[in-house]
Amino acid sequence: MKKLVFVALLLGVIASSVPSWSITRTVRDNPFFRRTALTGYMGVGIPVGEFESSRDGDGNHKPGSFQWAIDIEHFFSPSVSLGASINASTWEDKDAGQSLETHVNAFNGFFRYVVITKGPIYPFLRFGAGWTRVQFQDFEQRFQSNSTGTIQAGGGTTVMLSHHVAFTGQALYHHGFTENALVPDANAIVGFDTKYWSVTAGLSLFFQ
Repeated sequence: MKKLVFVALLLGVIASSVPSWSITRTVRDNPFFRRTALTGYMGVGIPVGEFESSRDGDGNHKPGSFQWAIDIEHFFSPSVSLGASINASTWEDKDAGQSLETHVNAFNGFFRYVVITKGPIYPFLRFGAGWTRVQFQDFEQRFQSNSTGTIQAGGGTTVMLSHHVAFTGQALYHHGFTENALVPDANAIVGFDTKYWSVTAGLSLFFQ
């Protein structure tokens, strides 16, 4: 019986000697867990596949389009967030330039997996899916397609500048399944899928 009492006392002393910060350190040191982030991005786009091709019926789009996006996400675990994104891009025709533009607008849900490091630099992977539509515009008129599905995948890096502000850069591949989407006002269909890379960067604001 004395041995059992001694063991119990010894375990109590050991437990009381463990600093409380060691138990909560992994939560406190993680800059993402249970926080919400709002991010604004700007950058450029690079068309690929039939979106870039000059063949009849294909996109014939120049590289270097203007891209922007706004994301909101919440980290439900120390490394994984779920969020929503609105993104848009404007593409010029290789031959007609600004006189013939294609606008691609999309709404995506996404998840982001962040690799937790000792900080302040955190690489991540990202995948999303949602809806997109294409709008063709010249100096006189514009025609918009019906919505179709889209996916995006890629990665990047978040650099924590302070507890509430971070710099985020990313490269994403976008694939909109727009080929054969109806353009009602023009009584026509889209002749290509919207395939392109976006390279964007911006500031993230963290709440809580």
